[in-house]
Amino acid sequence: MNPLAVAKHFLLTVLARLPARVKEDKSLYMLGVGSAVILAILLLSIVIPYPGARLSMGLLALGVFLVLATMVSGLSVQTAVNIAISFAVVHLFYAAWQVGGIYSPRMAWLTLVPIPPFYVIGRRAGLIWMAVVLLAQSVMAYLTWANLLGESITFDQSHATFSFVVYALVCTFLMILPWLYHVLYERNLGLSQAHQQALQTKQIELESAIQVREHFIGLVSHELRTPMNAILGLNGLLLGQVSDKPKAQMVLEHTQRSADHLLSVINDVLDYSQLQSGHINAWIERTDLHQTLRSAFEMVKPRVESSRIDYRMAIGPGVPEWVETDRHRLTQVLMNLLGNAIKFTQHGHIELRVDKSPTGLTFAVQDTGMGIHSSQQALIFEPFHQGPAQTQSRYGGNGLGLSISRRLVSMLGGQLSVESQEGHGSTFGFTLPLQGVPAPEPARHDSIQALQTASMPLHFLVVDDHAVNRLLLRLLLERSWPQCTVREAEDGRNAVQALQDQHHDLVFMDMVMPHMDGIEATRILRANPDPRVVRTPIIGLTANVDQQDLVRFESAGLNVLMLKPFTPEKLREQIERLLHTQAPASDTIP
Repeated sequence: MNPLAVAKHFLLTVLARLPARVKEDKSLYMLGVGSAVILAILLLSIVIPYPGARLSMGLLALGVFLVLATMVSGLSVQTAVNIAISFAVVHLFYAAWQVGGIYSPRMAWLTLVPIPPFYVIGRRAGLIWMAVVLLAQSVMAYLTWANLLGESITFDQSHATFSFVVYALVCTFLMILPWLYHVLYERNLGLSQAHQQALQTKQIELESAIQVREHFIGLVSHELRTPMNAILGLNGLLLGQVSDKPKAQMVLEHTQRSADHLLSVINDVLDYSQLQSGHINAWIERTDLHQTLRSAFEMVKPRVESSRIDYRMAIGPGVPEWVETDRHRLTQVLMNLLGNAIKFTQHGHIELRVDKSPTGLTFAVQDTGMGIHSSQQALIFEPFHQGPAQTQSRYGGNGLGLSISRRLVSMLGGQLSVESQEGHGSTFGFTLPLQGVPAPEPARHDSIQALQTASMPLHFLVVDDHAVNRLLLRLLLERSWPQCTVREAEDGRNAVQALQDQHHDLVFMDMVMPHMDGIEATRILRANPDPRVVRTPIIGLTANVDQQDLVRFESAGLNVLMLKPFTPEKLREQIERLLHTQAPASDTIP
């Protein structure tokens, strides 16, 4: 068996039994070198020919042992190395000066001095100790030449034996010290590679878990938003029919507010998940800023109409009407800040203010509510944190709104901050690098009055695997286009067949369906040889919010893509725009 392999196995076995606090590579190296030095001293003490030298060598071994013991107890490795080597250099210099001077074999041990600090501390330490050794050797050479030694000796056979043992041990140490470092390096490399492999395995597991989480959240979101589409839509239809029944209207309004709150919770959880995975990007477009501000302001206004709060908006001079930003995300942030202000303000005022600043536009929502304690102001932007426990129990919420708002503001190029004093209200503000841009050219159909097509005998095809969603669309369409005909299909396969049988003026296509989804069905329709089928407008309606799926759906050939739950007004607006240039269809393809 290879002697080096046996020695390596023995060394690794010993290392495995050492306490954890000394298993760092440099500590192990120092322990190995120190132990070898002690063994060498014990061996030399057997053959040393000088009277009284065994005592000094025993003291040297004891000194090395004490240094190792203090290192194990907590002394730094660098300090232990310097102390031990200093002790050894002084001892060797004194012993050589006593007997033999530059001719003493003990001087050979000095050649080993720079090696431990070179490996343990660093190159600079090794060079410094090499300089110390060269200086010591030079001084000893001078003392020998000047005949200033402690005593003269007559060399005999015992001195030859001692010298042989010394030179043999020094030669052995010249091999042992680098070999020991190499063994420890390989051990550390193996541990590092194993640790790296474990980290890679863990990373794969985490990435898989994240994918499962995103799939789960997307699935749950789809399953929640789909019935929410029916709840909000049907509830909105009923609200329009009970204006003369105050009690029924009150119940439906409560239902609407509860459904809106549930939808906001679903959207917050989904947005937080997408922000964590980096799937949300700003959609920059030319935006009517004043209209966006009024829209966000008015959408929250019903929550303060029954209170005595002075709810107001101020747009400062110089604020441009048109800018380029993500209108949807800006609206989301403003509504979140206004909603929080309303939640925590019982009296006084709430103001949304926008002013021009040297770096862009400054947005601020100021209230005279309960305020935020200074110790909580940094924490309220953390996910799921709403301040003290009594705040959540009293006011509700999920603790995601401000966290999401801060991330969205950062995505738009600003930083959301708060100034607040407990009991005296709060001001949440941010500055976005927005500059005015020219107003867009009027759209071709902007001047068209809504529902010019209301009297047309239109043919609609509603494709959705949920019967309630098909019912909702049927009611909406028949209410706004009384002369229309609405056909239904449960999946993409039936939709393709329906359009081959009869031409339709417009198709409402769901994305997630059994047998054939809306993406595949849209692609097939856009590849149909009949030009009338190819030109048929398709509105995609889906509760799926995965960005990659939405891109695939839209690129399949949709004219419009809308997310569920949709507002009836927006849907009617898109239908009217698409149908204005279409002629009503009534012919059946033979």
